[in-house]
Amino acid sequence: MSNDKKQQRWIIGSKRFTAMVVTLAAFLVLLGLYVSGSDAVRTELVMLGAVICLFIIIFIALSLSNESRYRGNNSIADGFRKQIENGEYFNKESWQKEYDSYCAGHPLKSLSALSFQSDISCRYLRRLLKIFWICVLIPFISLACSVFITAPCHAGLFGFKFFWTVLAFACMFATGIMGFLYLLSFRPFSSWLGTHPKYREQKDEIKNSYIEGDAFTCSCNSVVVGKKYVHAFDGTDFFTEEKDNLKDVKVQVERLMIYTHSRHSEIYVEDEYHFRIVFCCGEGDILKEYGITLDQFQVKMIMDRFFPDVSWKDRVAFTERKTYYSSFASMRNCISEPVMDDNAQ
Repeated sequence: MSNDKKQQRWIIGSKRFTAMVVTLAAFLVLLGLYVSGSDAVRTELVMLGAVICLFIIIFIALSLSNESRYRGNNSIADGFRKQIENGEYFNKESWQKEYDSYCAGHPLKSLSALSFQSDISCRYLRRLLKIFWICVLIPFISLACSVFITAPCHAGLFGFKFFWTVLAFACMFATGIMGFLYLLSFRPFSSWLGTHPKYREQKDEIKNSYIEGDAFTCSCNSVVVGKKYVHAFDGTDFFTEEKDNLKDVKVQVERLMIYTHSRHSEIYVEDEYHFRIVFCCGEGDILKEYGITLDQFQVKMIMDRFFPDVSWKDRVAFTERKTYYSSFASMRNCISEPVMDDNAQ
């Protein structure tokens, strides 16, 4: 049994024990007050007890639902892991049918960006705003509040001048944040170039290859396969390597167990599966491996069309990792769900 599963069972057990202790203590207190109190007090205690019982029932129902969902998803994950590790998953008839349909509807094409930096900046900003979008909305929330302040009496408590001042501040604040983030978007490529000085003279060639190559994009992530280079960008880190220097190309499947957490506890919510293609560089490079998440059918397309000689289906790695909603950028809207069947459920 994995450490995550043991920890989850320990958390569920501790929650049950705590709930039992609190319920018993509350029952004893109410019972004592009921026995020693007057008729009026007893009537109020009955009403209070009914409310408490209602909350206890809701709490127990939510706990049982959460535990049932966790166990059900664990069972699915175990079956899915077996299909991945024995190479059966990518050879299933149902999966092949969906893969053929995907290939027919998604022919190879290059990026539609006007330039290399415009595409990198767009993906970089999209990645940050997925997590820190509230920072841009703060001034506009202030603007909405000012509307309520000025609306009741035409000129309002502070007058219309206050409204236009807040509007101007909101626009300037949002523009300032976006401008600052745009400047930061130049860092991924320059940082990669700083750690790979051998490519300094080829940087213009690399930029052109990124724009002109066959592109596979998924949310903030992109993999571009050119005639000479393979490029990848996940919204944070940039990677480029010559095809001839690639030692191996692998596929990984990662189960992300998503939790919400408070100060003293955490609650399991759902799973999300990510398919990653991993480029393994040759000797002498600082970065030995670089993995990036794409749609599962995009990963298969890259392997079939550009690395047909690589044997990978029988050595796909399956991993599990816990993450939290507060720091997690979901890709559910742009990736396809795993093709499950009766054997994996």
